[in-house]
Amino acid sequence: MPSHRSVAVTFSKLVPDFFDDVYYSYATYAQKLGPWSGFGVSVPFITYGEIPIVKEAAGGGSGVQIGTHTPAEFSAVFGYGIRPFEGHNIGVGASVKVYRSDLAPDINDPSFDLEGGATGTTFAADLGFLYRSKSLPLALGAAMLNLGPDITYVKARESSPMPRVLKVGAAYEVYSQGNSTVLGAMDVTKPFVELQDEIIYGAGFEYLFNWGSSGNIALRAGYYSEKEGDIQDPTFGLGISWMGFRYDFVSFPQSSVLDYVTRHSLQFSW
Repeated sequence: MPSHRSVAVTFSKLVPDFFDDVYYSYATYAQKLGPWSGFGVSVPFITYGEIPIVKEAAGGGSGVQIGTHTPAEFSAVFGYGIRPFEGHNIGVGASVKVYRSDLAPDINDPSFDLEGGATGTTFAADLGFLYRSKSLPLALGAAMLNLGPDITYVKARESSPMPRVLKVGAAYEVYSQGNSTVLGAMDVTKPFVELQDEIIYGAGFEYLFNWGSSGNIALRAGYYSEKEGDIQDPTFGLGISWMGFRYDFVSFPQSSVLDYVTRHSLQFSW
């Protein structure tokens, strides 16, 4: 029986070799609305850990800690997708989000130049397209993310662009026999924060083994290239599905000077 609803959570420590309280998490709910459409809601959240607030001592010397603050950012996202043409393997979707960033507290002290705090709120939209070939085991997709106004900090004196990116990807079923399937995939990402931003490339393979209709296991390996961040490294992943539950693990590079980051996801579908 096909699943009509799912819930999922994701967790990843971003700098596990330095700080335990800097992490990214994600919670989502998705539901089908008949055979042609569906919707989803999600809340991505990132925290940068607790930091001390230190005021410079009069006449120099060691500063005085006057408190702490935990910078964080989160979004509230609602998405909707549909196959607009019956009999065609084309899907389109869109999401809208409210984005909130809290980087520094409101400190009523002119020596900090942060009166009003470094906080900001904005909104954005994502657009997506998916095509599945009828004659070939091929899928093509594209998405434009974070289309919206800049976010403004510190009483409208500073603004930062949203991380606008264009993603284009393809997946092809290289082999399928019995319980085994091999899938190849690749994608390119073009950031638009600055026009000169370098294109990011990714490619990989997945081997999927099904045990009946109740579960499967997936082994994944790939390669990630981001010249601007001086990253050209392999990636690894694992997925296990059983009776509606699914666990996914991925290990990927985020910097040429930091260790690999691991991300864990747990999903239940019914």
